[in-house]
Formats: sequence, structure tokens, C-alpha cells
Amino acid sequence: MDTLAQKFNYDKAYLGKLIFKSSDYSFNYLINYYRIKKSCQLLQFTDHSIAEISNLTGYSSPNHFERCFHQIMKISPSQYRKNNR
Repeated sequence: MDTLAQKFNYDKAYLGKLIFKSSDYSFNYLINYYRIKKSCQLLQFTDHSIAEISNLTGYSSPNHFERCFHQIMKISPSQYRKNNR
């Protein structure tokens, strides 16, 4: 958020409100959403482990990744891989 706010010369709080107003989602939710969508591609088309995918998509731990994945996709990463191969 800092980099984005600086790039567009907005205050972070103001930019966060603009993003929420136009999308009905917080900046953090949108970032997680796109990271999870990328992880779906990796789960479907690669043989990387879930730990590797969590690292590749910017999550600090596989457990945190799995919680975020389940929150957005309503299914575990391993179950998603199994269903979409």
C-alpha cells in the first residue's frame, strides 16, 4: 500500500478508502485474492508442493497460506489440486 500510495501521490488511508469504495473490498483482501488465484494456477499446472506454492505467492508460512486459501476458495489447497487436475 505504501508503494502504491506514493506512486499515485495519495495518502495511504485515502487510497484505501478509494479502493474500498470502487470494489467493496479492502486492499489486503484484493491482494490475498490475486495471490490465491495465482496459487490456483500453480496447484493446477505444476507439481510444486503446497509449501513451495505458499512461498512463491508471498505467504510467510504454509499454514497461513492454507488458512487464506480456504477463506477465499472454501476448500483446502490439496483438495483443490485433487479436484482440478
